[in-house]
Amino acid sequence: LLRRDDKAGAAKEADALARHSPKSTYAQVAAGRIYVRLGMTAKAEDAFARALALEPAAYVHLNRIALRPYGDIDGRLGDVAMALALEPESV
Repeated sequence: LLRRDDKAGAAKEADALARHSPKSTYAQVAAGRIYVRLGMTAKAEDAFARALALEPAAYVHLNRIALRPYGDIDGRLGDVAMALALEPESV
Protein backbone atom coordinates (compact mmCIF):
# COMPACT_ATOMS: atom_id res chain seq x y z
CA LEU A 1 0.00 0.00 0.00
CA LEU A 2 2.84 2.39 0.77
CA ARG A 3 4.46 1.64 -2.58
CA ARG A 4 1.19 2.59 -4.27
CA ASP A 5 1.10 5.77 -2.15
CA ASP A 6 -2.12 4.60 -0.47
CA LYS A 7 -1.38 6.13 2.91
CA ALA A 8 -4.98 5.94 4.08
CA GLY A 9 -5.10 2.26 3.20
CA ALA A 10 -1.81 1.61 5.00
CA ALA A 11 -3.09 3.42 8.10
CA LYS A 12 -6.26 1.30 8.06
CA GLU A 13 -4.18 -1.87 7.81
CA ALA A 14 -1.97 -0.77 10.71
CA ASP A 15 -5.07 0.04 12.78
CA ALA A 16 -6.56 -3.36 11.98
CA LEU A 17 -3.31 -5.14 12.77
CA ALA A 18 -3.01 -3.45 16.16
CA ARG A 19 -6.70 -3.91 16.98
CA HIS A 20 -7.09 -7.53 15.89
CA SER A 21 -3.85 -8.75 17.48
CA PRO A 22 -3.70 -6.86 20.77
CA LYS A 23 -1.66 -9.59 22.49
CA SER A 24 0.87 -10.02 19.70
CA THR A 25 4.12 -8.17 20.26
CA TYR A 26 5.06 -8.71 16.62
CA ALA A 27 1.77 -7.22 15.39
CA GLN A 28 2.20 -4.15 17.59
CA VAL A 29 5.77 -3.64 16.35
CA ALA A 30 4.65 -4.06 12.73
CA ALA A 31 1.85 -1.53 13.25
CA GLY A 32 4.33 0.84 14.89
CA ARG A 33 6.70 0.58 11.94
CA ILE A 34 3.87 1.36 9.52
CA TYR A 35 2.82 4.36 11.60
CA VAL A 36 6.42 5.62 11.61
CA ARG A 37 6.54 5.42 7.80
CA LEU A 38 3.28 7.39 7.66
CA GLY A 39 4.54 10.07 10.05
CA MET A 40 1.89 9.11 12.63
CA THR A 41 4.18 9.56 15.61
CA ALA A 42 1.60 9.37 18.41
CA LYS A 43 0.13 6.12 17.08
CA ALA A 44 3.62 4.70 16.59
CA GLU A 45 4.55 5.57 20.17
CA ASP A 46 1.39 3.86 21.43
CA ALA A 47 2.05 0.72 19.37
CA PHE A 48 5.64 0.42 20.62
CA ALA A 49 4.50 1.05 24.21
CA ARG A 50 1.93 -1.77 23.86
CA ALA A 51 4.61 -4.06 22.43
CA LEU A 52 6.99 -3.33 25.30
CA ALA A 53 4.21 -3.90 27.83
CA LEU A 54 3.53 -7.30 26.28
CA GLU A 55 7.17 -8.35 25.96
CA PRO A 56 10.16 -6.17 26.81
CA ALA A 57 12.30 -7.71 24.08
CA ALA A 58 15.43 -6.43 22.40
CA TYR A 59 13.86 -6.40 18.94
CA VAL A 60 11.11 -4.07 20.15
CA HIS A 61 13.66 -1.53 21.35
CA LEU A 62 15.65 -1.86 18.13
CA ASN A 63 12.52 -1.29 16.04
CA ARG A 64 11.52 1.69 18.18
CA ILE A 65 14.72 3.45 17.03
CA ALA A 66 12.90 4.16 13.74
CA LEU A 67 10.45 6.33 15.68
CA ARG A 68 13.13 8.56 17.08
CA PRO A 69 14.27 11.63 15.14
CA TYR A 70 17.61 11.18 13.41
CA GLY A 71 19.25 13.70 15.72
CA ASP A 72 17.99 12.04 18.92
CA ILE A 73 21.26 10.25 19.53
CA ASP A 74 20.63 9.85 23.26
CA GLY A 75 17.21 8.29 22.64
CA ARG A 76 18.54 5.97 19.95
CA LEU A 77 21.48 4.89 22.10
CA GLY A 78 19.09 4.41 25.02
CA ASP A 79 17.08 1.93 22.97
CA VAL A 80 20.27 0.11 21.96
CA ALA A 81 21.37 0.00 25.61
CA MET A 82 17.99 -1.43 26.67
CA ALA A 83 18.16 -4.04 23.91
CA LEU A 84 21.65 -5.07 25.03
CA ALA A 85 20.57 -5.17 28.68
CA LEU A 86 17.71 -7.52 27.78
CA GLU A 87 19.72 -9.73 25.44
CA PRO A 88 23.45 -9.16 25.99
CA GLU A 89 24.42 -12.08 23.74
CA SER A 90 22.27 -10.95 20.81
CA VAL A 91 24.11 -10.34 17.57
